[in-house]
Amino acid sequence: MTKFRITMTSPDDTRRNQETVLEILDGQDANRASSLTWDNHRFTSTDPIYSAAKEYFKERFRKRRYNSRNYRYSEVSFRQNPFQSDFDVSLRIRDLPISVQKEKGRININGHNVTLDTMCGALAKVLVVSLQEENTMKLFSTLNAFLNIPENIHYALENRVPFHFYEGRSRWGDKVEVRLNVRQIGADTFAMEISDGVWGEISTDDLNTFCNTYRHGKKRGNWTNLSPNGLFLKLMQREPSESELRLMIEFLKQNRQGDIVEKRAMRLLDETLEKFKDRVYAKRDEEGIESIYVRGQLYDWQIKRGASASDLQKVRVSVWQPYLVHCYTREGEKIIDENGNHMMVNQQPHWRGPICIDNLATGSSLGDQYVSRIMSTMNDKMLVTLVKTISSYLSGEPDTVRNKELSSQLNRDGNNEM
Repeated sequence: MTKFRITMTSPDDTRRNQETVLEILDGQDANRASSLTWDNHRFTSTDPIYSAAKEYFKERFRKRRYNSRNYRYSEVSFRQNPFQSDFDVSLRIRDLPISVQKEKGRININGHNVTLDTMCGALAKVLVVSLQEENTMKLFSTLNAFLNIPENIHYALENRVPFHFYEGRSRWGDKVEVRLNVRQIGADTFAMEISDGVWGEISTDDLNTFCNTYRHGKKRGNWTNLSPNGLFLKLMQREPSESELRLMIEFLKQNRQGDIVEKRAMRLLDETLEKFKDRVYAKRDEEGIESIYVRGQLYDWQIKRGASASDLQKVRVSVWQPYLVHCYTREGEKIIDENGNHMMVNQQPHWRGPICIDNLATGSSLGDQYVSRIMSTMNDKMLVTLVKTISSYLSGEPDTVRNKELSSQLNRDGNNEM
């Protein structure tokens, strides 16, 4: 039995190592260690932690060639013979037994026939959950939930499925990114809305491939580079008429991805401002919300629309704190305190920042980032322990330095705007 001790850093500034155990039951007697990193996936995945774990399993189950020197320093394979196409591996993540086989091109995991991508995705999902969960039944439920409905389809049902096409006569036209409604209409069948009131039928496997193509940028499969006409043909099994195609293209344009995500996020932001109007208020300009002010448990915070183009930081966060300055005599000599240190005193408080607070992954809208910063700064007792960059901006005692303008605004009944 080969035992792997797998570690991954937590997705916060503490970078605390989280650990789980994976055992290959029919492997050699050995103890090994693996360290997974999600940093490389932050700009390419909506879930970097899951993507790092999935890549780990793909590398371990990958078939290798006899004549290649690329594997000299690569990870140990989970296959007994990594050069054969078929494999039969019995493994255990914590105390959850899992059996995976590949025979004559068909892959089976615990009785489910799946693709290699789905198999690695299911193992990755269980591995990530096992970093914080030891209960075997919860891990079993996680595995079954993923195998019954793949993660891609869960995402499509909750967030709409992404699709893109190019306006013009070639791929060099303007790229139009949209999101389409998906509904489950059977045990293995879904419906996708491709035009106003027009729903096309698609199977679970095809929808999973569709998501891999337009969500993850995969090039394999027969769903890649579809035009609106091609999408209509595949789902409806016939060519659209000229009027149907024109209506479909206009429908798709009205469902642009950026517009949908941002509108939903701004609705959430408005609801948040209304719900917490005793602790939050917004200042608006011609472009919308210019800045938001939050009364935290310990400090007062300012959240402003940022000029940065980075998806990880679309807003800037500052804290209301005094500056610490060194004391000197009129002659320019240092004033030393009773402990022998250069004396420092607080000046008048200002909005100090911007403080570097990044999102874990790209793809978050402006409204979502506003809401996430509001919720975290309201609970700043926890925030200052998780985000280490904040401590260098804090010089006053907690709950002693408050912004008078913020206090006056919050004292106005029913008002959440400045």
